[in-house]
Amino acid sequence: MKPFPEYQSNDFFETDFQPFIDLPGFFPGAGGFFHGCDRKCEKSIIFYGTDFGELSYQRRLAETGGEPETNKTVKTLRAIVIASGLSLNSCFLTNVVLGLTKGDEAVGNYESTFKRFPDYIQACALWHREWLKGIMPKLVVFMGTPNMSDYGTRIFPELSGAWSKFNSLKDLYSAGAELVKIQNGPSVLLMYHPSSRWHLHPSDTKQRIIRHLEQFAT
Repeated sequence: MKPFPEYQSNDFFETDFQPFIDLPGFFPGAGGFFHGCDRKCEKSIIFYGTDFGELSYQRRLAETGGEPETNKTVKTLRAIVIASGLSLNSCFLTNVVLGLTKGDEAVGNYESTFKRFPDYIQACALWHREWLKGIMPKLVVFMGTPNMSDYGTRIFPELSGAWSKFNSLKDLYSAGAELVKIQNGPSVLLMYHPSSRWHLHPSDTKQRIIRHLEQFAT
């Protein structure tokens, strides 16, 4: 794994940390795979959230054996993957921003923190772009609105024409623009973030997401 992008010291986030790559959970805080799966997973399906939350939480992963299975996002995403028939061992879990916020509480992710640092977001996007070239996944799944409005289109500039005109995931799904095939690259799916608010999203949209994922089950 190549080094993460470096960034000057600041009061908001940290880029100089050691990931627990042998422990399950979102990478780089943890290894990027589900509990019970091989850490050398196939990486044919890449799931992207936004960022990794607070540094203090990530430092506790060694004590908890990785991200707890009760973590709402991981638990919900696992259920979605199983429902779609995808192999858990083919999925790699990561986030776009490779930094960890300082302090004991997550401080709001995109709007309150990382939006102020577009140069670092771009550096992370370039990191992922090169990383994905080496992996050559068949599907990349972006989770959440920041991936529609900013992060995802930095990794795949081709998405700007498909997604930049939409103000919300609801509008994007109404237009049927959530699944895009990148020329000479992977298919890209945008989905609602599987957070604690997952149950609030329309059931037909959630079923549509599962049907999209089913296409890539082997």
